[in-house]
Amino acid sequence: MRAGNFVGEGCTVMSQAYVNIGVYLGDGSMVDSNVTVGSCAQIGKKCHIGANTLIGGVLEPIEDKPVVIEDNVSIGGGSKVTSGFEIRENVEVAENTLLTPRIDIYDLKKNEIIRGRVPSDRRVFQRYVESSVSNHEMFEDKDANAQKPVAVAVSKERDKAEIEEELRMK
Repeated sequence: MRAGNFVGEGCTVMSQAYVNIGVYLGDGSMVDSNVTVGSCAQIGKKCHIGANTLIGGVLEPIEDKPVVIEDNVSIGGGSKVTSGFEIRENVEVAENTLLTPRIDIYDLKKNEIIRGRVPSDRRVFQRYVESSVSNHEMFEDKDANAQKPVAVAVSKERDKAEIEEELRMK
């Protein structure tokens, strides 16, 4: 834990976690083992950052945005959230999910594709879709499809079986 951070009441930072300068960690939050929290990241109250997760940070240039994680967010182990990304309140992020400002977020609750943020009250998980790079002449095997990561956001109230069925239908 570097100097120059704000750590709220009742926070837990586990062993081997690295919290860089300028981080705000809200009351009752937990940073699990082997987590890196980058410079100036803002983590709200009652959040849990799972083991082996990377939360990006930024000090310079001044116009860049840090990661902002609002209250009551749980981020599954092995996930990566890069600089400039926002996770609104009451969100659950599945394990090994990549969230960057350039990755499409398929918001099934509002039926839209967004970037740079996860809206409130969602569950988010990683999926892969075909990439347009598959059409490039460098790909000799025209039957092989290049894939790119996307994130899918669903309402927290939805049942897992219902979500899987909807994804199969699309």
